[in-house]
Amino acid sequence: MVKVALFSLALGVIAAPAKCRPRQPYVNPVYTELGNLTKNISLPYNPNLDHCLNPTVPTPTPTATATGAQGATTAVNPTTTVNPTTPTPVIDRQEVVELPYGKIRGTIDNNYATYLNIPFAQPPVGNLRFKPPQEPLKFDGIFNATSYGNACIQAPSKNLVTSEDCLNLNVYAPSTGKKLPVIVYVYGGSFVSGSNASPLYNGKTILAHNKNVVIVTINYRLGSLGFLGGNLLAQEGSMNPGLLDQKLAFEWVRKNIELFGGDSTRITAMGQSAGAISIGAHMLAQGGTQKLFDRAVLLSGAPGWLYQTPGSFDRVFTAFAKACGCTAGDILACLRAVPADVLLKNGQGINFFPMLDGTFITNETLPQLLVDKKISKIPVLMNDDLDEGTIFTYGSITSAAQVLPYEQNFIPFYNAQELAQLAALYNVSSYPNGPYQAAGDYFGDLLFQCPEILLAKVYQAFGQDTYRSYFTHVPLKPLFGEEPQVGVYHSSELPFVWQNKAFLDQTELPLSNLILDSILNFVDGKKPNEKWETYGQGKRFNFVNQAMEDDHERDAKCGFFESVVIRYLSGK
Repeated sequence: MVKVALFSLALGVIAAPAKCRPRQPYVNPVYTELGNLTKNISLPYNPNLDHCLNPTVPTPTPTATATGAQGATTAVNPTTTVNPTTPTPVIDRQEVVELPYGKIRGTIDNNYATYLNIPFAQPPVGNLRFKPPQEPLKFDGIFNATSYGNACIQAPSKNLVTSEDCLNLNVYAPSTGKKLPVIVYVYGGSFVSGSNASPLYNGKTILAHNKNVVIVTINYRLGSLGFLGGNLLAQEGSMNPGLLDQKLAFEWVRKNIELFGGDSTRITAMGQSAGAISIGAHMLAQGGTQKLFDRAVLLSGAPGWLYQTPGSFDRVFTAFAKACGCTAGDILACLRAVPADVLLKNGQGINFFPMLDGTFITNETLPQLLVDKKISKIPVLMNDDLDEGTIFTYGSITSAAQVLPYEQNFIPFYNAQELAQLAALYNVSSYPNGPYQAAGDYFGDLLFQCPEILLAKVYQAFGQDTYRSYFTHVPLKPLFGEEPQVGVYHSSELPFVWQNKAFLDQTELPLSNLILDSILNFVDGKKPNEKWETYGQGKRFNFVNQAMEDDHERDAKCGFFESVVIRYLSGK
C-alpha cells in the first residue's frame, strides 16, 4: 500500500512588488521526456514568481574567525559565494553573549538587543552537502553578530546574497530583566525560497509593539539541498536535511535562549505556509515524541496528505543527477562536487517537499497516526486566509476546460464517480470570477483549509487548547499587485502579524494590533482575546468581525478529500 505523507506542500510567498503573479506552470526542458515528475498534492514550481519571493534585504558582511569547517568556502558562482570568516571591527553599544562554542557580539538599540547571523550548525558544504546538520565548531575571538547572514541557495533575487553557508539564526531580545516567552519563526516559500533576513520578518517590528517576547528567526536548506529524495540518500541517512536544520535550530534555542533573556520552557514555533507545514511535520515526527517547542502557531499550513517516499522519488532523483552530469560511479560524491548553481538550475521544475523517510517521519498513514495519537500534544493556534488559492491560479487558469485537469494534477487517482463529485463541488458557473476562482478555491481547500480543519478537530478531541481564526480583510497595500480578483490571498496576514508598517496602511494598524496581541497572548499562555473561544463545536474567530463564526461550510469538500484518500489507501 502506498503510504500517505504527513503534511502537504504549500507556497509561502513572502512579499512582492506590484504585478507579481503566477503565470503558466514551469516545465524544465531537461525533464520533458518524463512528463510531470512530481504529480501529487503540490504546486508546480514557477520561476516567474522568483523575483516576487524575496523583497530587498540588507547585504551581509563578513563574519568572525572560526576554527575548521566553520570557515570553509566552496567553489560556486558569484551569487552563491560563501562569506569569508574574518574579524570585523567592534562598534559602540554592543553586548557580548558567551555561547558554548564561542562569544558573539550583538547590538543594543531602543532597549532591546539584536544578534544576527548566529551560526547554529557547521556550513553544510563539501562532504556535508545533503547530510544532516552538524553542531557548530568552536571559534576563537568574538563573532560579530551585527549584520544579516546569507540566505540559503535559491533563485537569484535583488540584494539577496545566497550561499550553502547559510545555517544561521537571528535573535531579537528586549532588555526587561526577566525571562520571556520565545517565538521561533519558520518562513514559507514552497521549500525552495525564503530568508530570515527578509524585512517582512524583522523581529524589531514586533518588539516595537510589545517588548515581552524574544523573537528568533531561522534559516534552513531549500530545494535539492534541503529536500532531495531517493533511495541513495535514504541509505546513508540523508533524508529531509531541511527539516533537520530546523530541528537543530529549535534544539539550539532550547539550550541557549536563556542567555538572551528567553524562557526555555515557553517556546512557541510559528510558521507560515511551508513553514507551518514544517512545524506540523515536527509535531508528527518520531511519533509525536519530540519536545522541540511547547506551543505552535500555524499560519496557512498544517499536516495534510501526500504519499512520497524515498523510493517513489527515485525516478526524479535519477533524472536530476543525470541533468547535473552524474550518471556513473559514486553518484552522491558527484552531486556533492558540482557547483551549487548547477543544482539550482536543474532543480527548477521539480517539486521539493519533506517526505516519509521511515526514521524521522515514520512510515505510517496520517489516519493511523491520529488514531494512535502519535502527534505532539501541545496548544495550537491556526489561521487561514479567505482566498488561499487565488494567487496560484490567477493568470494561469483562464477557461473552464482547464479546471478539471488542473485539479487532477494534485490528486491523479480520482475515479470516475469522484470526478463527477469534484465537478459538482467546484462548479465553475457558481463562482463570480470564473475558472481561476474555482481552481483557486479547490487549491486553497485541498492544501490549506481542509488540513487545518482536520488538525483542529483532532487537537480538540485530544483535549488540547485549540484556536482557529479566519482573515477576511483585503489588504490596502497588496503584496502581489493591484488585481482585486485575488481577494484575501495567501500571505495576506503576514504584514499584520509582524506589524511591518511598510506593508500596512495607517488605517490597518488597529487590525494589526488585534492580530498581534492575540498571538502574543497565546504565546504567553493566555487566551488570545476575550472573544476568541477554543475550537469547540467547530467555530473560528473572524478578526474583521471580532466574533466567533461557524466553520462548517467546507465540511462537504473536506469530507470528500478525506474519502478519496481513504479509498485510495485501501487499494480500492
